[in-house]
Amino acid sequence: MNLTFEGITFSKFIDEKTWQFNEVKLIQEVKNKSQAFYLKDEDLEKRLITEKSNNQDPWQVCCGHDLVEILSLGLRKAIGTNKTADVEANSLERNLRLAYEVVYFCKTQLYLEIRLWETKNQPFKVLHNDV
Repeated sequence: MNLTFEGITFSKFIDEKTWQFNEVKLIQEVKNKSQAFYLKDEDLEKRLITEKSNNQDPWQVCCGHDLVEILSLGLRKAIGTNKTADVEANSLERNLRLAYEVVYFCKTQLYLEIRLWETKNQPFKVLHNDV
């Protein structure tokens, strides 16, 4: 079962007023993007329930770009009153990168794993020494 999540339109299954998502509409959007019309909604609903019950860390499952898209929707009506043009995902991503301080990055698992990789693969460097 090859499903495509890239390029899905979040506004098709997330209500911008309540910021709630509709699982049935999510399944339909993923089927449409995947051109997988032969898949049964019931089977995908069961798979979704199974995946949700696996206690996966949602921060590890969801792509950062997707989170920003969802945030953008919320900032329009659910948690803000911004115009769509003022909270476009590209602009939000840029602003979030500017606001992210290196001290926060140094506390992440990603930072530790990069430093470990550098140690094992000398003389290669991914990060500057001042990071």
